[in-house]
Amino acid sequence: MFYVFSGVFDQIFAIQGVAAICYLLDEHGKSSKWQRLVFVVGYFMLNSMAVMIGIFDQAIDFAHRREKLDAQENPFDPRRDV
Repeated sequence: MFYVFSGVFDQIFAIQGVAAICYLLDEHGKSSKWQRLVFVVGYFMLNSMAVMIGIFDQAIDFAHRREKLDAQENPFDPRRDV
């Protein structure tokens, strides 16, 4: 069971780490070719680094994506007034 949970943990945070870096590249106007390169290198070659970046992004939100999401109207947010 430990191997299953640690594998799922690694996959989720690796994808989140790569997504955070791709988001920053998109904010700075980089092309989708750079984002694809970051995905391939980050996910397949530097997986442990992507996991660390994913955990770091989850902990302190260094990409500031949550601030922009909170500023937008979200129809699925259970906290919003109906």
